[in-house]
Formats: sequence, C-alpha cells, structure tokens
Amino acid sequence: MPELIIFDCDGTLVDSERLYNTVISDMLIEQGLNEYTPDICLERFTGLTLSAIRAQIEAVHNLDLSEKITSETYVGRAQAQMDLGLSAIAGAAELLALCVKNGQKICVASNGERSSVI
Repeated sequence: MPELIIFDCDGTLVDSERLYNTVISDMLIEQGLNEYTPDICLERFTGLTLSAIRAQIEAVHNLDLSEKITSETYVGRAQAQMDLGLSAIAGAAELLALCVKNGQKICVASNGERSSVI
C-alpha cells in the first residue's frame, strides 16, 4: 500500500472543468469570439491555465486580451459559480471514505485557488 495518495481536485474529486470552461467561454464571447462555446472550450482548454488559454486565443486571432481577460476577473467569476455549488465526481466520496476507513493517508492537490480547494 502506498504511504500517501495525492488526489487532484479539479476533474478528479469535483466536476469543475465544465464550470471553468463556461466562465472562459463567457469571457471570450464578451470579446466577440462567439465560436468559443462552453463545449468547444471544454474540448480545447481542459487542464490549461488561463495564461495558456489566452496565449492560444491571442495567437489564433492576432489579439491582445491581456487587459480584457485577466486572472482576477476569471477567478472572481469562477469563485462566484463555485459558491453556487459544485458536484462531486461520481464515486469520489466513496473512494475517499474507503481510503480513510483503511487507514490510508490522503491529501488533495490543485493548481487552483486555495479557497476553491479547502
């Protein structure tokens, strides 16, 4: 048995990828980039940082979005949506409970905002 199991948060324990990509979609559509639906963003940007997403969009469309799509705005909008509720990934709670029951040490890691993981 491993000494410690580290679980990723987003997309592993909680179903947050659709939420994040819907926020990205909304922000891009506000800039007139209507082709970036939530489904397209989910397909293309899952797991990427905002800066990587913005760099891709800027390269494809020859734009500078650094002042219009900021981390502060993105995090604020995503946090507001999280406050409305997130769904656990199917089976995540049961798996964590089984680990605890068996005395397994576990922790959660994320590159997301700390307030979103706690």
